[in-house]
Amino acid sequence: MRKIILISTSSLLLLLGVIFLCFHLYGNNSFPFSNIFKAELTPLALNQQDISNLTKPAVVSIYNQTVGDVTIPYFEFDWDKLDIVFPQDKKPTVKSINDYVRGSGFIISEDGYILTNSHVVSDLAYPRTIAYQLLETAFKKAFDSPAVLKQLEVKLKDMNVKSTDAEQFGVDLALRLGEKLMSKITVNVSQKIIVLDNSSPSDKLSDALDQGYPAEITYVNNNYFSDEKDVAIIKIPATNLPTLNINADGEINNGQEIYIYGYPSSGQFNKDDISEPTFTPGSVSGLKDSRAKSFKVIQTDAKVSPGSSGGPLLNTNGAVIGLLTYASSAGTSGDAFGFAIPISIANDILKEKNITLKDSAWTEHFKSGLTYLQNNRCEKAINDFKISRGVEIDPSTQGNIDSYIKTCTEIISSGKSIDTPFDEIKVKLNKIGGLYLLLGGLIITILGLAVYIIRKLLKKIASYEQVGGPSHPVNPDLLNYIQTARNSGLSDEQINLNLKATGWSQEEITLGLKR
Repeated sequence: MRKIILISTSSLLLLLGVIFLCFHLYGNNSFPFSNIFKAELTPLALNQQDISNLTKPAVVSIYNQTVGDVTIPYFEFDWDKLDIVFPQDKKPTVKSINDYVRGSGFIISEDGYILTNSHVVSDLAYPRTIAYQLLETAFKKAFDSPAVLKQLEVKLKDMNVKSTDAEQFGVDLALRLGEKLMSKITVNVSQKIIVLDNSSPSDKLSDALDQGYPAEITYVNNNYFSDEKDVAIIKIPATNLPTLNINADGEINNGQEIYIYGYPSSGQFNKDDISEPTFTPGSVSGLKDSRAKSFKVIQTDAKVSPGSSGGPLLNTNGAVIGLLTYASSAGTSGDAFGFAIPISIANDILKEKNITLKDSAWTEHFKSGLTYLQNNRCEKAINDFKISRGVEIDPSTQGNIDSYIKTCTEIISSGKSIDTPFDEIKVKLNKIGGLYLLLGGLIITILGLAVYIIRKLLKKIASYEQVGGPSHPVNPDLLNYIQTARNSGLSDEQINLNLKATGWSQEEITLGLKR
């Protein structure tokens, strides 16, 4: 009995020791035999094509139509005061306009909120454009005069402006005079903002505008030229829209890989390009102080041209980290660069306006489908891709989804898709490897041995208690007689009759025979 107890106790202790060692080495969450039926998916990794397909449906083209009259005052330069003056005896110029300011934007909520630049949708956009165009023309004409150049040289010397600072001084002067001229321009116009429908099949701009969404301004910063927070929010009457994630966290660093999306006018090769945005890879080439040094402007080497203003600057997760605002001109000084304001500025405005955002059905199911596809869970991937096709997106994007579904179908046909609990077990066993299988076999063997020994022990104890233990002693003389009788060849039945005949009780006889 002691031997049985010792063996069973040792087996149990050994089993507990092995289990404790496994959990100590691998932790509860990574214990090789836990959650064996549960799918373990590697995190989604987006390539350049995935990012383009994910973000394209939410990038939109915006047209700000201005119709009416603009009255422009006559002005002259006062080079002594470095100012412009408006002679009262000169008549202003009245100009009739019917023109568009165009730009880009991106959808941030399923119910139609769109982020863009203020200079794309502001009612001051057209007057400001006119003012700076007139000022630029006037500057060029004035600088053709040697007398004016000499007068400027003397003036700058009197103001102690060094030649190395003359260019920056000129920029600041142009900004100041441009805003002054713009404030004197009066407008009598109507404004209509149209967001083109990406799913429209039209290849004519007039038809596309007629079929587009009329937009209302939710927020615009008409002071964007001074504080450089060139952010606007518009809203279109639509639902179930694809969106971009603008809650990007983390620092922005030089050299960081980025992508931009927009509708540059230089990217329209033919009439069919009205609703086809341009996707451009690049990197962060600099982080520059804004003029007021209130935030960092993101500089990128990705090509940006007019029409892309208001488009998204994306990181490698497909999240928006910046709002494209303007581009420098290469001219004769080298490469042109694009500049974006950080998305945190737009986020602050959204909080002020109590606009709460979340991933759209498009984003959720498309990214889920990609995750399942990358992990060969193709039946689930196809289901998510089919759901994402139900969102209002352009036909080319639906074609991209179909290509993912085709890839999934091919993986299923090859037998490599992991779609059942049995498939999951096979994957887990492959990952476990020889060492884990040996460890599992050892645990199972020890556990089986322990169960066997315990069952035998329980049977032994039950038998021992049934026939009597220390609390039911048997007369030694009775036991000696039974042993002697058995050795002489008597059966237990004959021994039982002989003992009853000599006066032993049946209980004593039964206990003796069972010993």
